Amino acid sequence: MSTLTVLGSGNLLPHPTRGSAGHAVEWGDGSVLLLDCGAGVLKGLAQARLPWERITLILLSHYHTDHVGDLLSLLWAFRHGGIRARQLPLTVVGPPGLHALWQDFRTRAGRWVDEASDSLHLRELPDSCTSQEIGLEVKDLKLRTHPVRHSRGAVAWRIEMRDGQLGYTGDTGPYPGLDGFFRNVDVLVSECGQWDPPGTPLHFSPSGLAAMAAGARPGLLVLTHRPPGMEGEQALDLLRRAGYTGRAVAPMDGFRVPLVSPRNP
Repeated sequence: MSTLTVLGSGNLLPHPTRGSAGHAVEWGDGSVLLLDCGAGVLKGLAQARLPWERITLILLSHYHTDHVGDLLSLLWAFRHGGIRARQLPLTVVGPPGLHALWQDFRTRAGRWVDEASDSLHLRELPDSCTSQEIGLEVKDLKLRTHPVRHSRGAVAWRIEMRDGQLGYTGDTGPYPGLDGFFRNVDVLVSECGQWDPPGTPLHFSPSGLAAMAAGARPGLLVLTHRPPGMEGEQALDLLRRAGYTGRAVAPMDGFRVPLVSPRNP
């Protein structure tokens, strides 16, 4: 059974128990994919006792530091952990700017970046990352992206597996079509990066998220990327006050849930 683990439920601001954005999905034959890789993800993988050496796919939503801050460290672990001798492929998919990010890694750290995996594949999405299926040769996965309102080229992800469907907003505020893009996913991992009333259109507040999620109708809504102070039951209370009546959680790091809808156990 495919399983989601929240590795980082916070944002860029320091928090004693919640790290930056990162989520792991165990699927198929034991492979692991990452949705973003912010600071603290490596520690989160260890604390959750996830087989980090089985990571074969990394999907990036955008390139802000709190979403890619541990990516170079993860590559370093692959390079020196003696694990890539098994020749597992590593595919990294991201919006426009992925090749430039890798060149920056090479400039700062050296060419070992390319040697971190025996088979490293970079897949940079086109400038217009409209809702479309991504034709990756990944067993049992159907991947799609949708544009969001945040930084240039930023995307949301929808992952459809044999035993469940997962949506991930990345960072965004309200954006046309997101509710339809995520419609009826089993689990929707959404940022809720600011309080009401919202001060910027680039992050969801509880009211904006409640409106989008009401249209998406996920089996379970998972609130992440929450600012310090927006904890647990308080976050859920704000969401309910904004009108959302669906099933939701506002977890800490380490939260784990199977990707099976409560509507279809």
